Amino acid sequence: SLVGQWVSELDARVEPGRLRVLTFHSGASGNARSASRHELASADVVVTSYGVLASESHDATASSASEPSSALLGVSWRRIVLD
Repeated sequence: SLVGQWVSELDARVEPGRLRVLTFHSGASGNARSASRHELASADVVVTSYGVLASESHDATASSASEPSSALLGVSWRRIVLD
């Protein structure tokens, strides 16, 4: 998968222990997520897919809650790279 390829590239090119890399994906139910906002915000690099991002965005816009229900969308990111 593309997500796995990005994680492999980071592992191959970054000295072990220098970056905290987290893979964010949907759970088996399609609703459960793999990390909390705190875990996402604590990572140096978060790798996910367009599909997960689209799902998170759709779930957040469908919700009437004032605070994002999505952990991914609830973090103030410094940079976002899309491939």
